[in-house]
Amino acid sequence: EFYPEPTLPTAVDAGINFQRNVLNTTEWDQFTTRADFVENDTSQWFYRYSWGGEAILDGGTLPIQDERVTTDVQQHVLSNTRTFSPTLVNELRLGVSLFDNDKLTKFNGIREISNELGILGMPIPSPLASGSPNVNVGGNNDFSGWGESTEGPFLNNNRNYQIVNNTSWIRGNHTLKFGIDISESRYAQVGNQFARGQFNASQLQTADPNNIGTTGNGFAGFMTGWLNEATRAGGLPNVQFRRK
Repeated sequence: EFYPEPTLPTAVDAGINFQRNVLNTTEWDQFTTRADFVENDTSQWFYRYSWGGEAILDGGTLPIQDERVTTDVQQHVLSNTRTFSPTLVNELRLGVSLFDNDKLTKFNGIREISNELGILGMPIPSPLASGSPNVNVGGNNDFSGWGESTEGPFLNNNRNYQIVNNTSWIRGNHTLKFGIDISESRYAQVGNQFARGQFNASQLQTADPNNIGTTGNGFAGFMTGWLNEATRAGGLPNVQFRRK
């Protein structure tokens, strides 16, 4: 399932024997809607909702190496203009902006491959980092590695809230305008490299000790179960920025 069969009739030691034609796709949609409501002669309401969504698929050499980027943007605006008298007018505005952007691997958030394969000693630091570890096979071989990218997940969930109130007051020959502006921004960011772990194998396990550079095979070394290095992040940093 994770290391597909060859698709080309090329001998293992004669070059590339796997080819995959995959399209990198981008889907993007958006819409905006609004509503106006006249409550009475002295009060008018306005509401606008905007949404935008984008989905990007970045295909890899192997299906398990596909990556996806999703973006979801929403905006809500509500305002009221109220006339208390010919010389006193108040305008209230409320706004909410939501921005979600996620960089994910193929099985991120879908399957926990390490548990399915019974890999011990490399538990994921968070359910958000589920997926497959990365296996890098190097040294005197014609086989590629497999598994998902070591990058991510990277999750961004940003929120902006704002309340604005302005009052205009005409007094004789003077016009006074005063109000308040209250806003808060929240930036929640979660992510790290090597969250699912990476295994590195080489030809060292099967090489002639007297001729390590040109003997041995990296994939054969991987099949022995002896690895050069295993790397995994200790956790997923969770950053919570606030601005008021």
